[in-house]
Formats: sequence, C-alpha cells, structure tokens
Amino acid sequence: MVSGEGNLIRSGLCSVLRQIICIAHNCYPSESYNDLLGFRGGSLKACAEVSSWTKLCELEFPEAMMTAIQEIRSLRAKADLDKTEKHGITYTLPKEAILLESHMHQPPRIHNDDKMKRYLIQCLINNWSNEEDISKLENNVCAKLCQGYNPLVGEMIQSHAIIRFRLEGLNENTDNQSELQQNRNKPFDDDLLLAQLAEKMKKMKLDDVVLDHLYVEGIEMTIADLILFIFVYHFLESVDLQLGLLITHLPKLGAWFQHMSNMPRMQVAASEYGCNLDDLCLTLENDNHSSLLINNFALSEIAEDDNKESELQRRTRSKYRALKPELAKVLKLIKTADIQPKGGEHPCGTNIELPWSTLPAAVHPQEGGLPAKRALKKCQQLENIVTAVKEIVTKGQIIVDFCSGGGHLGITLASLIPYCQVYLIENKEESLHIAKSRVDKLGLKNITLYQCNLGYFHGKFDLGTCLHACGVATDMVLQKCINSEAAFVVCPCCYGAVQNTHLITYPRSQLFQAANISDMDLLTLGHAADQTEFKIALAEQGRYCMNLVDTDRLAYTEEKGYDVILCSLQPLTCTPKNNLLIGTPKYIKNGLS
Repeated sequence: MVSGEGNLIRSGLCSVLRQIICIAHNCYPSESYNDLLGFRGGSLKACAEVSSWTKLCELEFPEAMMTAIQEIRSLRAKADLDKTEKHGITYTLPKEAILLESHMHQPPRIHNDDKMKRYLIQCLINNWSNEEDISKLENNVCAKLCQGYNPLVGEMIQSHAIIRFRLEGLNENTDNQSELQQNRNKPFDDDLLLAQLAEKMKKMKLDDVVLDHLYVEGIEMTIADLILFIFVYHFLESVDLQLGLLITHLPKLGAWFQHMSNMPRMQVAASEYGCNLDDLCLTLENDNHSSLLINNFALSEIAEDDNKESELQRRTRSKYRALKPELAKVLKLIKTADIQPKGGEHPCGTNIELPWSTLPAAVHPQEGGLPAKRALKKCQQLENIVTAVKEIVTKGQIIVDFCSGGGHLGITLASLIPYCQVYLIENKEESLHIAKSRVDKLGLKNITLYQCNLGYFHGKFDLGTCLHACGVATDMVLQKCINSEAAFVVCPCCYGAVQNTHLITYPRSQLFQAANISDMDLLTLGHAADQTEFKIALAEQGRYCMNLVDTDRLAYTEEKGYDVILCSLQPLTCTPKNNLLIGTPKYIKNGLS
C-alpha cells in the first residue's frame, strides 16, 4: 500500500489491514471501525517476531489452512479414483488449528474485567426485571437454565459476551434428595417469574461470572477475527462447507465461526467476497460425507509441552532467567574453547563529530521529541554510526535503516549523504508518523519510508544499519545484509531478548557451535550482557558477556565472507549498549583495515 507522495509504503497483512481500518474510520467515524483495532489499538500491532499471537494469525494459521486445503483436495481426488473407499477421507487437523482451539478454551484477557462483569450483571438484572416470564427474553439473549436446586447453573449468550454463572437454588429448603436429582436437569417452567430469578442474581458475586471467548481475542470483535474467518471459511469449502465437522472436532472454533457467520454485516461482506454462507448453514444438518480425525497425541503435545507457547500473547517475553551457576558453566565452556572477544577501532578513530550547527534544525534528535540530555547522547550515538557509513558507501547506493523508530539515524544519513537513497524500515505506526512529519518538514527527496516488519522487506540494497535493534532484530538485520551481499553498521541492544525464532537460531557461528555452546547458553550470556549499566557491581562482567555475544555475531559474518570490526561507541558513556559491528563483503576493494 503506497500513500502520501509515494514515499510511504506499507507491507504485511496486519499492517495493511490496520491502515485500511484507520482510513475507513476517518471516512466514516460514526461506524467506529477503529474498534476493530482492539483495546488501545493493540490488536495485531506487534510484529510476528515478538508476538506469538501475531505470528499465529498472520503467518502460521493462514499457511496451515492453505496447506490443509491442498492436502484435503489431493486426498479427495485420490478417493474419487479409488472406488473401494466407502467411508470418505480421513485427515489430521493441523496443530495450528488445535492451538487456536486451546487458546479459546482459556479465559479471555480483558482490561478491568471486574467492571465489565458488574456491567453485564446489571444489564441482565434490568432486562429480566422488565420481563414477565422466560419465554419473553430478547432474541439476542439465550438463557439455558437448569432446575438443579443446588446450585442453579446458567448461561447467557449476548451480542458481545458469553456469561456463565452459578447460583444457589431457588428452593434451598427442599430436603427430598431424589426430587432434587430428578429435577436437576429439568428446564424451568415458562411461567416462572423472572423477578424471582433477578432477586437471586442481585446476590451474585463477581467470581460467579465467567467471561468466555465470543471472539478470538475475547468479548469484542477485532481485526484478528476477520483474518481468521476467511481462512477457516476456505478450509470448510474443501470439506463441502460442513461446519458440523468443525464443531465436532474443534467446538470452540466452530461456535466462533457459526456466530461470525450469523452476524448480518458479516453476511453482507461475505456475499460481496463470494462466500456462500447460506449453504454453510444447511450443512449443519447434513455432515455425513467425509470424516476428519484429530491426532490425540498432537492434542496432548500442545497442551502439555511447557516449551510451546500454548498461551498466545501479544508480546512474547522470555521466562528464562540466568543464574550464577549457569553463567559460570557457560564461561567455563568459553574458556575451554579459548574464545576471546575481538576488539577493534572505529574506522575514523576519534574523528567522529558531525556538524550539527550547520544542519537544519529538524535533523537534530531534539526535533524527534527527545529531551536535551537524551538528545546529546543520541547525537553521540549517531555520530559513530554516520561517520562509519560515510566511510563505506559511494554515490548512488541504497542505505537501509532497519528498526528506524522516529527516524533519528535515517534522517541524519539522508541529510549528510544526499547522493544516496535512504530507506527507513519501521513496524510501529506512531514512530513512522513522527519520522514522516520530520521528512516532510525537511523536504528530503532521498528518503522512502516502509511500515512493515523488517522480515517483509526484500529489496536490494548496499548497506544496512540499525541503532539499538532489540535482541533478535539485530541478527535479522545482519542476515538481511548477508542475503543482499550488503555492508553493515550495526549497534545491538537488549541482549537478553535473543531467542530462537522461525528465522534465526543461536548460536550463530560455527566457532560457538564447535565449543558445544547451546542456544540456552547464549541466552544466559545475553541476560548477563544486559547488566551493563554504569556504576553497578556487575558492569564489568556484563560488558565481557556483551562482547562474547557480539563475537558470535562477528564470527558468523566472517564465516559468510565479510571483513568485520567490533569496536565501541565514543564516548562510552553515550549508552551502556555501546558495541558497534562494522562489516563489508571481502570483494569490496578497500574493505576494512
């Protein structure tokens, strides 16, 4: 999606859809389309590398459904040729579908859920107090109440929530146990006055109310529902739109899809898209053509595997914490393998100052909203990177500022190296808006902004750079540069956030792998490396571990054919995370000295 004057490009399923929703809301504010962005606009906002939920919705579930569709079509074609097959096809559901089902069995995470429960209870009491009997309930409220005197069990399905509750029976004084047992599952008589039940509900406690998933992210529809709905529909198409099959094997997912299909505006949108929801409803009573079997081992594996993120999160945080004995073990392995951190000097030595006074005011970091003290340190950080980049690039080349944030680095590069094109890659909408306003104010024509995850950028470039890319993002930047045979100037950050992903695994280098250093060992070093704050007792040890993690990165890029320098930002006090990796492919004539 290209917007603005062609200098702002959005890419990636979630980023593009979020932007479409923002545009629709601005055009039709009364429709409140921005509610689809979820609480505080956070639905699918984090990129797939840091959010297991975004990864499932944007990558894993769509890919799994498309693969399943192809496999089912293949099985059915084979079954049509083999006339001896009498019982239809058998297919094992993908683990991503089972993971989503497991997620929907968990209580939804709702901001201030106590307030929501109080509101829902009061709504029920108000509605029921105005009705004469249970048969006159509104159409959007389905009451399933049992005559179990002790306790009373109820379920209310409203347009925005499922409420399950328990109440002590209306006839607590009944002593006839056989009568209680016989009536436990007997429906209430139609002439039961709801006022009597409403009186009981007034005594209901918040703990008696359980909110359930009506939508995949809780009790409000979000963009995630729209994405997943399409792929589930196409999956059902491959089995003759038999929703009954889905409800049988994945009841929560099936109930969610049925609810979504019954929403009037979804039916209109589905019709425009070409979805045949009318036939889908008919197949609920006619699901006898083919069979799907779930692999029970796969179900238990997902539910019990502690290393698997069975609880999907908007932002994945490592639960691992390094302990002293574990760190001592890793450092012993390092010593045994005789691995030494490799230190070097900046290509410009100490001559790294930039002419800030001659640059337009909007280039200065203070224009990006930083206070004066932080702006000074940011200037010092930028000087180290910009001067290193200027030593490498030549006229007409493309520089990519990955994880560009508010554009401090990219804007400075574009201003001081006008003979190069500069691309800013950033996933956060707010940061990109700040960067774009600064670019427009400066009138820079050699900048293009991309709102996307850095993994979605596939353009050719000559040098990649980043300032304090968090954790695994640093290694993704390095890998992008290697794949593009581009030079790099990288300042890492958040060493404790390194973790294996679907794109990156640790350790990176053969040097560290040969020393029998595992991914958990490197994570231990990463946690110790984050203890580099000045004036703390563990700062020296933290810096040593930080250098070791970056030595792994240095060795990896050297193994890929690069000349690499690991040096420090000057002055060291400009940031605790002050390592700088500078690399050029060896085929470049001058290389790095």
